Amino acid sequence: RSSDLAFIALRKNFLALFVPALALLVPVVLAAVWLAYRARSPHFAIAGHYVGATWAIPLAVGCGLLLETFLVTIFVGGLLRGWLAAARGEELSVGTTLAWLRPVRPLRMLWIGFVLFWVALIPAAGVPLLGFALAPQFVVDRDMKAGDALRASWRATRGHKGALWVLGLCVAPIQVLGLAAGGIGLCATSAMVGVAMTYVYTRVTGRSEVPLEEPAFATRSLRVLLRTTLAAFAAGF
Repeated sequence: RSSDLAFIALRKNFLALFVPALALLVPVVLAAVWLAYRARSPHFAIAGHYVGATWAIPLAVGCGLLLETFLVTIFVGGLLRGWLAAARGEELSVGTTLAWLRPVRPLRMLWIGFVLFWVALIPAAGVPLLGFALAPQFVVDRDMKAGDALRASWRATRGHKGALWVLGLCVAPIQVLGLAAGGIGLCATSAMVGVAMTYVYTRVTGRSEVPLEEPAFATRSLRVLLRTTLAAFAAGF
């Protein structure tokens, strides 16, 4: 149901959800291109070591990924406001979502990202880690502190962690498809995944007015999932 609703929300508000993610990607691409160009220069060195043409692109890609991770962590609150509205069935405009694209409790988001990073390093942390996945939504929607949001997320997902794991399996092919289309594709698929996870938040907290499952939705969703998986693996192949 989450992936189904996210697909509908993305189709209805495509530009409003796509443009803010693209706005975060553009400076990263420009910085990576500039660094790749500069790193090819014989005068460019790091700690006294010349990078050279061989390592210029890997260095630019690595720095670009770090910068993108930092920007998304800082601005994820703004993205979440759009995802929350979409998950609740609201119609959005590009102007509205871009106006929301500003840091929302950035220190709390950084702290939550730091905790999730270290928890992810624990062997076999997979399913339990999903218990903290809704903490950013609690920060944005209820203005909770980081620790309170992590605890609230753990309590809210009690009994649902297996379902979240299944949702992760459902959205993985979608992200593969976005990756196959490059960074621009990920702007769309990441928005869809964000709406899907945010819809889970609205359901487990009872803060959604979107109708529950409609007749025959399971068969339709399964067909959509299978078609998406086939397209993703075909593109990857």
